[in-house]
Amino acid sequence: MPGQKRHTEMQGIFITGTDTSVGKTLIAGALAAAARSSGARVGVFKPCESGCGQPNGSLHAHDAAFLQRMSGSSAPLEQICPYRLREALAPAIAAEREHVNISTDYIQEVYQSLCKDCDMMIVEGAGGLLVPMADGVLTLDLIRQLALPVVVVARLSLGTINHCLLTVRQIQAAGLPLTGIVFNRTLEQDTTAEQTNPAVLQRYTDAPVLGCLPFLTPDQQQNPETLAKIAHRSLDLKRILPGVFSEEKDAKIE
Repeated sequence: MPGQKRHTEMQGIFITGTDTSVGKTLIAGALAAAARSSGARVGVFKPCESGCGQPNGSLHAHDAAFLQRMSGSSAPLEQICPYRLREALAPAIAAEREHVNISTDYIQEVYQSLCKDCDMMIVEGAGGLLVPMADGVLTLDLIRQLALPVVVVARLSLGTINHCLLTVRQIQAAGLPLTGIVFNRTLEQDTTAEQTNPAVLQRYTDAPVLGCLPFLTPDQQQNPETLAKIAHRSLDLKRILPGVFSEEKDAKIE
């Protein structure tokens, strides 16, 4: 974008979740849209996506396509998501049932290729930290192989304290760099759990809470400009993506 800083140091983050359907793709897309709005060249990567539809007879990676739109990446969808699987199961299980061999070496190769034209890379996993990604390989192992810091996405509702602490302690036990926790409001109603969970969680872990994305309508979720503005207002972007936002005087877009 004219007049905006061109970022030259490539950085990356890995988005994992406390469970499935907690909003990893939405948070990853919001971060991509926000970084794109700052002038950064944003790469996105979802190594495996299961539960892919077949609108034209071929498997379509819906989440990866969303990340592609939010980031403005020109990389082909087949590279952004090299493994597309039909059944909505853990990738390793879906791959086994569909006679697909998932190679983490190939995932690493594609990741390195995508990094060449980016200032930053956002990688989204499948499900939670201990989901089997390939034969004998968990998401945790893939994060270690890619050598990326981790952002944990959690739903704000009841049950999240237990899920967050289990995930955070596993990351710390594995010696992986943990950037922090981002909440996603998956329900419109505002119960006592939603009001108290972030503060209560901070009593039991030193992992920082880096914001909460509000409940969003489908139209808000699908508009990159709108999603970028909401991310600037709701998330601590300077701590999540310091290479992109650390030198900005104001991390919010009015």
